[in-house]
Amino acid sequence: MKEYPKRIRGQLRELMGIAYEQELGRELTQLATHFDSWQAGQISARELDNLIHRYHNDHARELYKYYNYVSPDIAVARAVVEGWLGEDAIPDEVRPYIEAMVLFHRDQQDAE
Repeated sequence: MKEYPKRIRGQLRELMGIAYEQELGRELTQLATHFDSWQAGQISARELDNLIHRYHNDHARELYKYYNYVSPDIAVARAVVEGWLGEDAIPDEVRPYIEAMVLFHRDQQDAE
């Protein structure tokens, strides 16, 4: 992470934690639907076990790696563009530190 004032670094880490919880919650909600299907007899225990395994080894691991190895300013900017954090959740004093990254992620999203 670039050298930011201590207060800004703390706010970025806090915002990154909120974004991680949001994304993780989405993944867990999807996993919960598989548990519902299993309880309703729509899928077998083995199928559910495979889905849990896939969740753990793919989705959860990728999120963990992203949020533990990416710089908080980059993660927060991406979270704003992806909708995990509303722009109103970003304190005014933090905005100048992520503006360029938000624009970068928007350009990347537009290119897709």
